[in-house]
Amino acid sequence: MRVALLGGLMLLLTACSRPVAVEHIPVPQGANPVQARDLDPFTVEMMNALEDPVRNAVTDGSVTTLSYRLPAKTSIEALLAFYTNTLKDTDWERSEKLTQLDSQEQRYYARLGYERGEGEDEQVLLVDLLRNPTAKEPVLLLILATRR
Repeated sequence: MRVALLGGLMLLLTACSRPVAVEHIPVPQGANPVQARDLDPFTVEMMNALEDPVRNAVTDGSVTTLSYRLPAKTSIEALLAFYTNTLKDTDWERSEKLTQLDSQEQRYYARLGYERGEGEDEQVLLVDLLRNPTAKEPVLLLILATRR
């Protein structure tokens, strides 16, 4: 069943001319959906700081976000391995220009960026790992920007 589901997901992710909804972006095992109201103020502030510039930049499209609690020991390397493997046979391409962070930011979050499509079908996926020093579990924030 899991293989069939994954195969269907891969087909959906590779549908070239159709934008993908953020709900269809895979997440690592152990990720549990979480709403901002259930998070601490520091993490919510980080989420807003990451989302707002994207929302301001996308004037001819939409921006959708989802957030998940992750197991405590989740690392950016583990996320990179997961998304590299999951997206390798799709039209998503890793974007280094979307991944760059300064050293101060890296203490609290890390970002992976992916792009797909062109023109009206262009999408950008940002995968953020947020770490609040006082929280046990990191938060995965998926930001999907779609040009329309």
